[in-house]
Amino acid sequence: MNTRVKTLHRWLNMILTGMLSLTIIFSGCEPIPDDMGIDLNGTVVNSTDQPVRQATIMLVKDGQTITSTTTNDDESYLLSHISTGTYDLQIIGDGYLPFSETIEISESISRTDVLLGDATITGQIINSQTGEGLAEAEVSFPLARTPPVL
Repeated sequence: MNTRVKTLHRWLNMILTGMLSLTIIFSGCEPIPDDMGIDLNGTVVNSTDQPVRQATIMLVKDGQTITSTTTNDDESYLLSHISTGTYDLQIIGDGYLPFSETIEISESISRTDVLLGDATITGQIINSQTGEGLAEAEVSFPLARTPPVL
């Protein structure tokens, strides 16, 4: 019986020593603050709702890029572990006008952003009554410089 008690005592001592060691090791680890668990995810499309692939998305604060990513083939992106605060969201896509908007982040959000680009229209203007082309006709239309709200 004395041997059993000694063996049990050794096992308990090893278990308690191991638990104490783990407590000491992990006591120096700081938890991730609650405001660092915020995600910004979204999609980037053009004015005809087509995906903008490989667009660069950046969160900028005080002139410094805090985090960035690019859209994948389905036009989506994810920025993780963001702190609460006010940021400039900047999006650049090849062939599109740069997009910038100041956003307030206080919780995880999902958004859709529309990039605008220059358009070229070619063709011939036809007189609907005569069926003949109009010489030196010009067509113009205003292009909004801010994307529509979806």
